[in-house]
Amino acid sequence: MLTIAEAANELKLPYLKENYQHLLLEYTSRGLDLEEALTEILTEEVEQRRNRSYQRRIRQAKFSQKKYLMDFDEKVFKEGVRQQLRELKTLNFIQEKQNVILIGNPGTGKTHFSIGLGMEACLQNYHVQFVNAPNLVIELREAVTQSQFYRFKQRLNKVDLLIVDELGYLSFDEAGAELLFNLLSNRMGKGSTMIRRTLPLIAGRNALKTRP
Repeated sequence: MLTIAEAANELKLPYLKENYQHLLLEYTSRGLDLEEALTEILTEEVEQRRNRSYQRRIRQAKFSQKKYLMDFDEKVFKEGVRQQLRELKTLNFIQEKQNVILIGNPGTGKTHFSIGLGMEACLQNYHVQFVNAPNLVIELREAVTQSQFYRFKQRLNKVDLLIVDELGYLSFDEAGAELLFNLLSNRMGKGSTMIRRTLPLIAGRNALKTRP
């Protein structure tokens, strides 16, 4: 007969394996019956597994920094923009495989919002990839050189939300632009793409638009 630790290990229940002795003492002292104790243990195991999965998706997304939607101040924008931002927060556009462009002046929070939205998508079990546009073009060139362009595209096509940051900051040559266009157009209908683009400093400080 297997021990609790051996069974938990085979069933891949790391929380139970590491904590079962302490849990047995705790639940005995609280006077819980077997069903109540198992319910609490398995609920905690599920929560631990969900958190590990979430943290893994965060790492795989390769965000440039950690930003959260709860810290994003949307009150500085006009009501029309706030309404669009609230709609994006529902993540329905990912489910519908729609694309979004965030356009605005420097300092309007485009990167903060896009990363916060990406982290929320990770929490909702979506697979996200955050990329810097100039670096993406470099990776695309390397993939072509190594005859891995098709495989590179296929990998990104499996991503539910691709966030392309800093598009428009630097110009690309014709070959780089064509590779980027090929990649983005190939994702149509396969996943959502969010592009963050900065405008020249000519409009008001709080100018920000979203486009489907």
